[in-house]
Amino acid sequence: MILGARSMGYSHVNTQELEFPHAVPLGSSSRAIDQSPCQPHLDLNYTQMMDIANKKPIALLTQEKAAAEQLLVALGNNAGVSNRISKLSNEQIRIFFPCVYVEAKHKLNPITAYNTKDMGYGDEDEKHDDNVAMLLGYGNFLTAVKEAADGKEKGMSLDARADLLLNSYHHLAGTLINEAPSEIFKSSAAESAYRVPEESVFKPEDIYAYFRRNSFQHPLKTISCGHVLGILPMNRGITYCTAYESSKKDTIMHEILMKYISAIDSGNVGDIIQTTVDYQFLHLLPNANGRSSQIMRDCALMHLGRLPLSSLTTNSHYLSPLEPIECEHFSFMEEISEEILSAVEQQNLTLSLCKKGTPILATALAERAKTPAIEFDVKQFLGKEAKKYLTPQPPKGSVNSFA
Repeated sequence: MILGARSMGYSHVNTQELEFPHAVPLGSSSRAIDQSPCQPHLDLNYTQMMDIANKKPIALLTQEKAAAEQLLVALGNNAGVSNRISKLSNEQIRIFFPCVYVEAKHKLNPITAYNTKDMGYGDEDEKHDDNVAMLLGYGNFLTAVKEAADGKEKGMSLDARADLLLNSYHHLAGTLINEAPSEIFKSSAAESAYRVPEESVFKPEDIYAYFRRNSFQHPLKTISCGHVLGILPMNRGITYCTAYESSKKDTIMHEILMKYISAIDSGNVGDIIQTTVDYQFLHLLPNANGRSSQIMRDCALMHLGRLPLSSLTTNSHYLSPLEPIECEHFSFMEEISEEILSAVEQQNLTLSLCKKGTPILATALAERAKTPAIEFDVKQFLGKEAKKYLTPQPPKGSVNSFA
């Protein structure tokens, strides 16, 4: 059964190689983590952040402006999208989306972070820029989501609409990993293993208990589509293992997209988030599983009039494979996005506001931690600083339905 490193073919895994601060495929040579020096004590006001957005190298700035314009067209063409987003200027788009896309614990200024950050798989081409790829990804996939959703009124079957969206998914993944759309699964290994640190897992004790009860006898399956996901607790973290041949990954994605479209049809935010969470756990791509998951999630939410969700960390989707995602996580991230969007609209966004980088902002954030779910989210957002502001909370019940 597929539940441990040995049965997954990872009996050779050296636990020392698993000590990464973020979820990283085992054996990865990614240079993605913390390349550039940072000065977290420095703040930037709205004008300074605008200056940074507009004073990039001319070739890069031209690409970013064009990608932002394409995203604005997609936003404007989708009647479901909130006017608050579609009426942003090109400059504001190039500030707002990076600020909700880049995880809060990242050391770099979010407006420039993905110009330098993810220099891993497929990024040998110096012309490839992940900030541009992000904007293009949002624009193209939002258009595809609208087409798939509109297909229902045109009498298209769910299967046909999933086929349509699968083609767009290939282009999204290809854009993010700098690979031809037809090669995205061929270039990834059939077997994947990656480790998420214990502190980045919601209720890790539940996973440990599951593993002790089941060991190698019963495979864990994703909640939305029932695809097998191996787990192996080790060294204060959870290693997840999957094994799917490239030829089967299109079939898996088709199933996922059928669930995804059905959730959009019904306006079920919980199912949208659950489906994209499960997709990320499966690690079908050699890179950008988290980024593609976030764009898929956000495009569905924007189509339904919601905001794109602030990403807590690179691990923001690795909450738990055992239980349905609680709506509190969604509400917390949406509140952060609302704060950032309001600050962009009012032209008073600061770098500290994005990162909750002052004692006053961090304290206010910590005061939201009234339940275990939100306490976990606050810890993810504040990182090592969280212990300064949080006092342990007694266990409390949490809300289990999405508004």
